[in-house]
This record gives sequence, structure tokens and C-alpha cells, in this order.
Amino acid sequence: MISANVDGAVTLYYNNNEKFATDNEGANITGQLDLSSHLDMPDDAKILLGTSDDLQIYHDGTNSYITEGGTGAIRIATSDFQVRNAANDENMIR
Repeated sequence: MISANVDGAVTLYYNNNEKFATDNEGANITGQLDLSSHLDMPDDAKILLGTSDDLQIYHDGTNSYITEGGTGAIRIATSDFQVRNAANDENMIR
């Protein structure tokens, strides 16, 4: 169920499988993480996706970025595509 080491790692198990573990850099989750609200991160913190962190989503305190640094493309598949102004009351691109 739980493994806790003095001044060290804590590991949580489900059905004898490791699901959550802390280490000296933070925490690791194995499996899916479901949030009932939102993810709150400070400026300059990045969401990194891909084996080589090819896709990055972040805000630097002034501007927001979606950066694809791999060899592929960013593909958006949707039935309707809109870019709205900051007030969210006008289409800028449709």
C-alpha cells in the first residue's frame, strides 16, 4: 500500500503496482492523472510532451507559447477553428 522512508521517498501502490512516488526532484505518477479542476503552474513552468520534450506549452509572465521543436508539424483537427481576442468577444481568425 504505502512505502515511506525516513527523510526519503514515499511510494503509493494500487494492487501491488507503483502509482505515485516522490524523489529528490519531485514526484512521479504512473498511469493517468484526472483533475477535477485545473492545473496551476507559475510563470516559466513548462508542460513538456514527447520523448525529447518536442512540444512545449508555457507562459513567461508576458507572453504565452506553444513550441514544436521536433521534426514534425502541429496539427489541429477540429470541426470549427477560432482564434479569439483577449476579451473572448470577437473572432480574430476563423
